[in-house]
Amino acid sequence: MKATLYPFIDYGFRPGSYRLQSAPTLAAALKNVKGTVRRRMIREAWENGQYDEMPEELKEAAVSEKVRAAMGRMHPQCMGGEYLPDYAPGEVEIARIELKSTTGDVISIRARTDRDGIRYRIVDEYGTEFDFSPRQSELPLSMKELVALIDGAAPEGYDRRGLGLCYTIANYECSNDLEDWMRDFSRVESDVYTQLSAHYRLVVNEWFDGECEKSRLRDEGGED
Repeated sequence: MKATLYPFIDYGFRPGSYRLQSAPTLAAALKNVKGTVRRRMIREAWENGQYDEMPEELKEAAVSEKVRAAMGRMHPQCMGGEYLPDYAPGEVEIARIELKSTTGDVISIRARTDRDGIRYRIVDEYGTEFDFSPRQSELPLSMKELVALIDGAAPEGYDRRGLGLCYTIANYECSNDLEDWMRDFSRVESDVYTQLSAHYRLVVNEWFDGECEKSRLRDEGGED
């Protein structure tokens, strides 16, 4: 699957490293926080100058089972990402795919630097195995290389590759529903590659508009 490259996105961007930041920045505050809802809470609190007032437990990478259960009682989607595997020492999340499923499932792309280079793994909340490449690199991935990794990756049981779109397509094939909410069924986010979400919004919109056009042509053909 060859990625479409869009104007105004810097596909040559390559971070200096994947090491955890210690500086007081929003990216550092979000680093390795598993839960999607908690990430939104942290972002909003930071932007409103209320980050220091947040309970410390909500700022951690993972929360206790008691807190997870309480969040689940509020709404199943509040548990999204909270059941991801713990991070290995020195491991950081470089991108994530957030799904608008009943439980807000998350797929996490992670990197860990050791003396042999940088190793990558993809995990979700169900212990799924993922087929992807590269598994290792000497330097951090460029934006273009990360897009290629995501577009070439496949979870077990899926014939179609491309984590940015395969869950949306699978959901569409089950429901045959082209309502506008489908555009947001899969969201690709990254605190390291700040234009990654913009790239995949364009990918999804291009696919959605194409499917709408196919549906229109089928309907017109059926009327003739």
